[in-house]
Amino acid sequence: MAKILPIVNTALAALALIVGVIVLLQVGGIKSSMIEGLEEAESAEQEEIDVTTIPIAELEEFNMDENFILTYDSLINEGKKVNVVLKIGFAIHNIDEDTKTIAITALTSQGKIIRDRIRPILTSKDASYFTDLTKEEELKKEILVLVQGIIGNKAVIDIYFDPIISER
Repeated sequence: MAKILPIVNTALAALALIVGVIVLLQVGGIKSSMIEGLEEAESAEQEEIDVTTIPIAELEEFNMDENFILTYDSLINEGKKVNVVLKIGFAIHNIDEDTKTIAITALTSQGKIIRDRIRPILTSKDASYFTDLTKEEELKKEILVLVQGIIGNKAVIDIYFDPIISER
């Protein structure tokens, strides 16, 4: 009996070790499949929405209350300044009522904070961002990413503005 007990203990320990390894492999497999599912969901979420395909009935306008008044160096006349008066508007996708409500509430109640966060983006640019369509689209995307991050959802799907430029 004294000789059998160490053998039984060793066998049980080996069995416990094998069961532990099997459980770890199963848990690892479940974890990796969950991570793959999350990565697929994130990549689908990160796909850009083509705003031009969304019907107008599914969009709602929201305009910021105050204009941005910006001064840049003139691109045409050296030594002169250009004033840009910019009113920014947002296109909100109203297909999901909850995210739309969150976006409008944030834009309304936190408008001054959002405006304060947009200002450094605008002041870091030059007047060409309001005359070159490619640069203007780049600026709009930069502001869109910022606003979506502040709001915490992607209800705001587009930025629009029509700058008024005057040279002095």
